[in-house]
Amino acid sequence: AAAASAQGSWILQLGAFKNVDSVNALVGKLRAAGYSAHTSPRTPVQGQINRVFIGPDVSKDKLQGIQGRVSQMTGLSGSVVAYNP
Repeated sequence: AAAASAQGSWILQLGAFKNVDSVNALVGKLRAAGYSAHTSPRTPVQGQINRVFIGPDVSKDKLQGIQGRVSQMTGLSGSVVAYNP
């Protein structure tokens, strides 16, 4: 993620969670489906806010295009936001 250019990059943020097990399960499910899923912080911390996202990608349209499939798979609608490393 850090290698992507911050200018014009986007992420699909799926949510923010405090339960590390939920975060790890969601990321595992997304990665198994072929998505580039990450967390912030990189190592989830129990009881703190852990954001789960897909990307970054330079194509906002591409992320918006996968949003529906990800929502069906996870039950999370998420939102495409500018990537700020």
